[in-house]
Amino acid sequence: MVRVLSSVVLGVALLSAGPASAARTDLPVTAAVIAVVTGAEIDVIITRSAIEDVAEGTVARVIYHGLVPPGRFDPLYMEAFDLNWNLVNDTEVFLTPTAAPWDDEGRLHAYVYLDPGGYGMINAFLLAAGLAMIEPGFADDEPHAALLAGIAAVAERAGVGLWAEP
Repeated sequence: MVRVLSSVVLGVALLSAGPASAARTDLPVTAAVIAVVTGAEIDVIITRSAIEDVAEGTVARVIYHGLVPPGRFDPLYMEAFDLNWNLVNDTEVFLTPTAAPWDDEGRLHAYVYLDPGGYGMINAFLLAAGLAMIEPGFADDEPHAALLAGIAAVAERAGVGLWAEP
């Protein structure tokens, strides 16, 4: 039953995580994934960038903006890692960095997509599967805040992942 609900929630995320309008055909940064680090972190090489703060050729650790994945000692840690691995390992991804893209540790915070049209937001997939939560302090005025909050609420109501009963 939980697997069926997970599939339904993932389907909702896939349909919901697309662009707001059909006119959007390109995201500002393209990158090649060179390593999956955790359930919500990847290492990439920036292959194309339309943003001054994110230079082509840069090797960067990308943090999926707005998410807190299960910790290393949480039983769901490997599930989050595996989902992230299956979605992005050794692929090209498309990024929309946040307004202040780099944190104090030199990590790039971004929304990460599987295609240049803005469909398949990895941030949304992890929330829909219950393998991440919304970061405390994630502002309501952030891009995609309502979308991500809605997906997290559906996953919680469905009792998947982090919200499953023991």
